[in-house]
Parts: sequence; structure tokens; C-alpha cells
Amino acid sequence: MIFVKRLKLYAIFYRSTLKINLPISVLAGFIITTGRPSFGILSFLTDTLIMHCTIAMIIDLLYKELSRKEEYYFYYNAGISKWHIILSAFFISVIPFILFQLIVSLCNIH
Repeated sequence: MIFVKRLKLYAIFYRSTLKINLPISVLAGFIITTGRPSFGILSFLTDTLIMHCTIAMIIDLLYKELSRKEEYYFYYNAGISKWHIILSAFFISVIPFILFQLIVSLCNIH
């Protein structure tokens, strides 16, 4: 029961990161992809997912750290440390990138 409650809290935190993370990652992916000579949907999705895992996640976590620090108390009271919640958000954000890369490599799409 406690395990399920914690999983829900990890999911809630991750969903809260998407409000800032997704627009930043899509915009950054678009800017990076349009700067290349070969513009394609595959390169756009790859760049967007890389930005989602890295830069956009860091920007979102900095925003939370500076403006919404008190949110961490909610998770701390549920027995989840700040570092656990941050690391879980990073690991969860990597999952779509790994799945996308597996699908691309299995389908031999270049």
C-alpha cells in the first residue's frame, strides 16, 4: 500500500515537471533541428527527447527550486527525500528517449 502511494507521488511530481519541460524541449528541439541542413521528423523527435531529458528538466527543476520550494515538504512528509524525487524525475524522463531509440533501431529507420 505504501509502495503504491509513493509511486503515485513520483508520478504527480513528474507530471508537474511537464508544464515547463515540454514547451522548452519542443522549442529547443525545433531550434536545433532547423539549424541542421537535413530537417526531418526523426531528428526533431530525437532532439526534442534529448532536450526533455537534459536541459529542459534542469530548467524546470531550477524553477521549482527558486519559486516552489515548499512543494518538497509535501513529498518529504510522505517519506520521499528531495534527491529521490529529483532523480526519479530524471530517470522517468529518460524512458521515452530509450523507447524511441529502440523503435528507430528495430525498424532500421535512418
